[in-house]
Amino acid sequence: MSFPLHRRKFRSFVSSANSARKVFEPVERWLTEKAGISILHDISADNSGLGVEDGLDGALELCQSMIIMITQQGIESGQIRREFELGRKQQSLHGNSFPIIPVRIEECVMPDFL
Repeated sequence: MSFPLHRRKFRSFVSSANSARKVFEPVERWLTEKAGISILHDISADNSGLGVEDGLDGALELCQSMIIMITQQGIESGQIRREFELGRKQQSLHGNSFPIIPVRIEECVMPDFL
């Protein structure tokens, strides 16, 4: 059972492919250090073991929103779609109060589902 949005520990969950992490590090640092926004960063992209979706689903239950860093690698691997679908699960429970924010950080075609 998930916490109500206003009681969740993190303001936003950040999902990114490994290749996007270096690009996002300065943004994440600014969000946390300057803006005071608590971020939970996706570490599941480093793991290929079983239960990654379950771990991600649990992580989203700790957050009030989701930021998806869009890269070609993430699109091709299916990671973006899987993570978006888990974010939509939170939206089905909380409506637009749980925003999913896609951020394209390299030149690529945005998937239709976004």
